[in-house]
Amino acid sequence: MGIRFIAINDNYDSNEYIDGIADIDVQFKSLLYDFYSKDLSDKIITALDARKDNGMFIGVCAPFGYRKSEECIYKIEVDEEAAAIVRRIFDLRIGGAKIAEIVRTLNGEGIDTPAKYLERKGLYGTFYTKGEPLWTDYKVSCILNNEMYTGTFVYGKYRVKAVGAKQKRLLPSNEWKRIPNHHEAIVTIEEYEQVQSMKGTVPALFTPAGRRASVYTGRVVCDCCGRNMVYKKDRVGKMLFQCNVNYRKKNNCAHRILVTDFDTIIKGELSRHISGLAKLKILLDKEKEQQNERIRGAKQHLNMAEDTLRRLELELRTAYESYAKGIAGITSGWN
Repeated sequence: MGIRFIAINDNYDSNEYIDGIADIDVQFKSLLYDFYSKDLSDKIITALDARKDNGMFIGVCAPFGYRKSEECIYKIEVDEEAAAIVRRIFDLRIGGAKIAEIVRTLNGEGIDTPAKYLERKGLYGTFYTKGEPLWTDYKVSCILNNEMYTGTFVYGKYRVKAVGAKQKRLLPSNEWKRIPNHHEAIVTIEEYEQVQSMKGTVPALFTPAGRRASVYTGRVVCDCCGRNMVYKKDRVGKMLFQCNVNYRKKNNCAHRILVTDFDTIIKGELSRHISGLAKLKILLDKEKEQQNERIRGAKQHLNMAEDTLRRLELELRTAYESYAKGIAGITSGWN
């Protein structure tokens, strides 16, 4: 492939060993190292799965509403202060409140978001750098769709696409592993199932094949509050980005822009940049031609100077020879 490979530990340089014994030796070593790394990765995953199969919770932090037990870090227990918020979210939903209404209620009362709650408890560092952390549809939906609150330990939701890869894929819910009565429940199974049966509780985002995004997702921020704008569909089916802080918590921040407008803006900017680059290329070509012309002129002057130098050297040599002959003639006459 035309790539030079150097292995420091093996004192190997592919430029020095082409199709030789050392070349084959390094190739076999690399192959064995690759197999070893994959085998080690499989063993680690198997060991982690075995711990989970034994009911050991090995997550970095417990789900909101729980905390890790002080007696055993592999067990979780109810955090009453946070659990009260979780119960209220379920009660509001069972009472018929929409997701957006629950979001407004929580933000209106100034209830801490999960990340803000952990920060206030001193469990983790600061999660936000811009603005006040607020509840969102996504955060509320995550809680309403978390089966862990029924006391069931749910794991094995994701699988890596390949050994050593960072990308994961979400498995169908029927392939998730579950251990019932694993820990104390915050809501009953009946309440959880009732919430799941309500229309709008499980959005497309939480289904394995329903993830939708835009090329602008994560790149569009509100000019007012600095938060990421949400990609969504309006009532007439048009896709847009909207700052939802206004409906999450009453204020004057309610910016929105259609994706088609983005496309128009981006195309206009690209056309402007392309036009500018084309003009710049013309100027550069013109400047290059002028530079070449100046170089040609300088070469001509150089050639003329060299011709003049050669002519002067020839005249000087001729004059010196004449002078030398004259001196020789005078000396001869004296003799």
